[in-house]
Formats: sequence, structure tokens, C-alpha cells
Amino acid sequence: MKLQDRPSNLTEYPLNMGVEADFDYIYSAYFAPLCYFTTKFVAEHGVDVVNSLFARMWANHIELNNSAHAQSFLYLSAKNACLDYIKTKGREREREKEYTYLLQLSDDDLQLEVIYVEYMADIYREINNLPAQCAKIVTLSYIEGMQNSQIAEQLQISVQTVKNQKSKGLKILRKLFINNPNKYLFFLFLIKM
Repeated sequence: MKLQDRPSNLTEYPLNMGVEADFDYIYSAYFAPLCYFTTKFVAEHGVDVVNSLFARMWANHIELNNSAHAQSFLYLSAKNACLDYIKTKGREREREKEYTYLLQLSDDDLQLEVIYVEYMADIYREINNLPAQCAKIVTLSYIEGMQNSQIAEQLQISVQTVKNQKSKGLKILRKLFINNPNKYLFFLFLIKM
């Protein structure tokens, strides 16, 4: 059936986005409303989002039961495409921030950053050398910032066991770092955070 032969109400006709006539019908009926819809979420990029959506539908030969199904499918797909676009742009902005931050680092700032990373690496290495359960509890507590009760629940052990293992781990780590004042101070600062 050609586009011009179809009735205006297609509620009973299946649509295949891989068939040119069906694609043309859906495109002409929904392109402008979808652009209006998407620009509310992604401003000037709404048209690009809709074009990409239609391109994917054409390439994947999406089949729709009828025009009512097409409408709900298109708006839901447009919303999801906007969310994907926003996530992608968010990651892009984060990468730009990181790049800008790196460009603005002076040599002194860079040196401090290297020292920080090296101290953290030493602490992580020593934590990983602790007995397994002790290392896990110290990491969850001091690196991930979890409370004793949360750790106990996650590991299915008592809160007292968590406290004992933390105390044991800190005692071992203090002995390791006590001979290096800078690392020891950094370690103390880290566990107090």
C-alpha cells in the first residue's frame, strides 16, 4: 500500500520502519513533534537526536504494531535518546574539566599531585598486604568511608569483629609508616578524614 493510499487513521495497520512508505509516513507525521519534544531536554541538539533516532529505526527495520504503538514507541525512544545524549555530554564535560585541570597545573602542583598519588599507592600496597579480612575492613572503613555497622552488615560479621579488625590493621600500618614521618602524617590524615 502506498503512502497516499493509506487512511489517515492507521490504528489497525502494522508499520515496518525498513519499508520506505512506512518510514516516510512515520517520519512526516512525527519528525516535527519529536524535535519539539527533544529540544525541551537537549536544547539545540534536539533535531540531531531525532535524526539519529530515525536513522537507527531505518537501519534496524523496527516493526511497530500500529500508529498508536508507533507514537508511544517514538516518544519513549526519544526520551531515552535524550538521556543517552545528556550522559554522553556529561562524560565529555568531565573529560574537559580534567583536561583543563591538567593544563592549569603548575610544576609545583604537579609535583604535589605525584607525591599524593605515590603516598596513596604505598598505603594501598600495605593495606593489600594485611590479612584478607583485615584488609577488606580497613579499605571499606577508611578508603570507602563506610560505618562499622554497614561493614558488619555487608560482610555478615559482628560490629565488634569489624572494630577488632580495624584496630589490628591500623596497628600494623602505624608500625610500617612510623619510620617515615611524611607518610605517617599522610596516613594519619587519611584515616581521620
